[in-house]
Amino acid sequence: MSWEKMIMLKSSDGLILKVEEAVVLECGALVEFIEKSDESDINAIQIHGVNFSTLGKVMEYCKQQARKEDTESLGAKLVNADPITVFHLVHAAYELKIRSLMDLAFQSFGNMIGKNSFEDMTKMFHGEAKARRIAKWK
Repeated sequence: MSWEKMIMLKSSDGLILKVEEAVVLECGALVEFIEKSDESDINAIQIHGVNFSTLGKVMEYCKQQARKEDTESLGAKLVNADPITVFHLVHAAYELKIRSLMDLAFQSFGNMIGKNSFEDMTKMFHGEAKARRIAKWK
């Protein structure tokens, strides 16, 4: 039995996700971080601006990519979510430098914007921003 080295990722909401090293290596930003760091100093890699739920979805996508499995069906499932989720995926893919997921998420988000009025998009994202401000005060 072979044991894969595990890397701990800390989401913006403070939760830890343990991920196989091969999966983490699918993220350009994390590869850069690991290469620049002393391995013994890495306890958990802080992922700023990406919550646990989104980080889990992104790592599942990366796991399929690392294993050379079909990422198309999972990618389609991820980006056929509500606009806020897709927005979070766009941000996470950009921050973590995952080009294939970024392309999928940007395309999906662009399609959503084209289908909604400016007022609808404003209401949707205004509600998200308001919820974040309220959560900070709790």
